[in-house]
Amino acid sequence: GLQYKFIKIVRGPIEIASDDQWADLEVAQGSVGELLVAGEHVCRAYYNNPEAFKTSKIRDHKDIVWHRTGDLGRLDEAGNIWIVGRIHNAIERGGNYLFPVQAEVVLKRQPYTRLAAYLGVPDEKLGEKTVCVIAPKDNAEIKNQKLCTEREAEIRRVMAKNEIPVDQVIFYPDIPMDLRHRSKVEYGILRDELKAAGLV
Repeated sequence: GLQYKFIKIVRGPIEIASDDQWADLEVAQGSVGELLVAGEHVCRAYYNNPEAFKTSKIRDHKDIVWHRTGDLGRLDEAGNIWIVGRIHNAIERGGNYLFPVQAEVVLKRQPYTRLAAYLGVPDEKLGEKTVCVIAPKDNAEIKNQKLCTEREAEIRRVMAKNEIPVDQVIFYPDIPMDLRHRSKVEYGILRDELKAAGLV
């Protein structure tokens, strides 16, 4: 049958040689971690691609192959799994992990927001700083400095109320989305665009 567990966020391959190593890696119920699954449906190898296996699978000391989904989530008291985002989009700020989904829901509730993104960019002090990017319904508003200053203050207040740290707010004409569904932010492309524009 299907088995699952949540582990600490680890960027890179993982090797498990004992139950103690699993115990050190697993997160407590209710805490966010990467979702792993195991069972008959999980392939035990990739044809001629050991590197892909290292990055997306864990073969433990009991010869169980666990698939690293790349999804971040938590298990609630009722046994429900809640997905909060993808591991490669997690922001490591000052030793704590933050996840874009909750922040983006709050940002998208603002009446002037067409698209929103919450992402991390490198920072010497924090590791990564958080950046809220808002593409307004009317791009002409981006040039209205007074309006943008008022909206930035409002965003900082609303995010603070939701206990979401904000280091920078940027009003930007568009946010690149995945080509297939136009439902997921292309964080890497957006980060590169913001850097190229000298905004981060």
